Amino acid sequence: VESKVFFTVCLSRFSFGMELNTSDPKLNLLRQTVKNTFDSNMMGGIQSDCPHRERFGYSGDPLASGEAAMSLYDLSVFYRKRAVDFNEAQRQNGGFTETAPYVGIHDASLNGTAGPIGWATYQPVLLLWLYKYYGEVRVLNESYAATTRYIELLDASPSGIENGLGDWMPVEPTGTDFTGRGFQLMSYRAYANISGILGYHSVQTKYENKAAQLVQAINDKFLDPSGCYGNGPQTSPYHTEKLRAATFNCTQTGQAMGLFMQVTPEGRREAVLNNLVENIKKASYVPGTGQGPVKGGPGPHLLSGMFGIKWVLQVLSETGYEDLAYEVATTGSYPSVLWMRENEYSNATTIWESWFFSDNVYSHNHPMFGSFETWMQQSLVGFAPHPSARGMSRVLIRPRPPRAVESLSARIPTVRGPVGVSWQLSSSTSIFTLTVTIPPNMAAVVVLPGGITHDIGSGTYNFTSML
Repeated sequence: VESKVFFTVCLSRFSFGMELNTSDPKLNLLRQTVKNTFDSNMMGGIQSDCPHRERFGYSGDPLASGEAAMSLYDLSVFYRKRAVDFNEAQRQNGGFTETAPYVGIHDASLNGTAGPIGWATYQPVLLLWLYKYYGEVRVLNESYAATTRYIELLDASPSGIENGLGDWMPVEPTGTDFTGRGFQLMSYRAYANISGILGYHSVQTKYENKAAQLVQAINDKFLDPSGCYGNGPQTSPYHTEKLRAATFNCTQTGQAMGLFMQVTPEGRREAVLNNLVENIKKASYVPGTGQGPVKGGPGPHLLSGMFGIKWVLQVLSETGYEDLAYEVATTGSYPSVLWMRENEYSNATTIWESWFFSDNVYSHNHPMFGSFETWMQQSLVGFAPHPSARGMSRVLIRPRPPRAVESLSARIPTVRGPVGVSWQLSSSTSIFTLTVTIPPNMAAVVVLPGGITHDIGSGTYNFTSML
């Protein structure tokens, strides 16, 4: 019997974002899988966790993958609405909810019926994204009182800071006490930035100082002499005969979090990075959990959950390990997105909620692992708002090309007009050529492989360097 299935993609009405073409089929397939997943979960005014089961507007998922969503779509209105949603759902104690609208879920609560620390962190970080990407100031003003109440809750040191959900759904678990302090640091830094933008400079200074004190406290408590972040005697490798229900030291997420958030002291960064790279390179034949006797293949693999993906990939790309980042992002064996695409259980077209196959609990359409898109935009294309940007007034163009990719072209719509980035890499000569187009009323800092920097205005520019 032959049958035909027809479908129509339904999603909220907004403009699409970055157009990206690369010479690498695996990268293109990875991106299409990410996009399929987001396209299924942008309906009804929320970024849902899955399109079929809960369809809840969780806050942890877009904290992990919100910049990926902003790469795929213009979310200037959509995300402004989400900021208002979380403000309106805020608990009386100042905590932000795990979902908005609030549906009664408060797993590993920060305090009372508030959501966990990693999920509550979304509100101040989202506000800063709205400012940098879209130039929003009004929503920062309107939200400032709510943000302040949340920060005051953190100042009271509720036990939930160190007892949240952590890096959700990893292969290799990281201690929630460590990640919880990382989320607190993200909140303090975002609040300090927002306060400065709004002219509350004494508050900005206060929380910059608090953030610096927290960095010191994190290193004092969690960084050991060998350059491992952790909280107990058990150290990875994770790849024991059977994955133990425990948290480890020297995890990929833990090491990358310290480096990505600029927590690691300058003199310790090399040791922390070396431990991260060693962990990744040892991640071969990873034992599976859940349904079926899954065991991964040879070569390095990514073991992080939804937050750690971005941290690991971008740290690798920013520290000279572009090829390793590419390898773990595009490997075809478990755990990976491309393994989800082709395996003995199912040939997925969207990203799953779990790295392993599940036929009874976990969703097969979940965008929370979607920050591969963030890595593609910010590391491969090399495009990001400059730290000083308001509404893309200044951007950073800093491509980190892996040798497996010969060429790439991207067109990125922004509130000031489209930005164009294309590059070619010669495998025989290692000559890297870059073409950048900047629209009017935008400045850019271009950083070539090797570190040569150019400050440019609007126009089209060509650059050449050696890889």
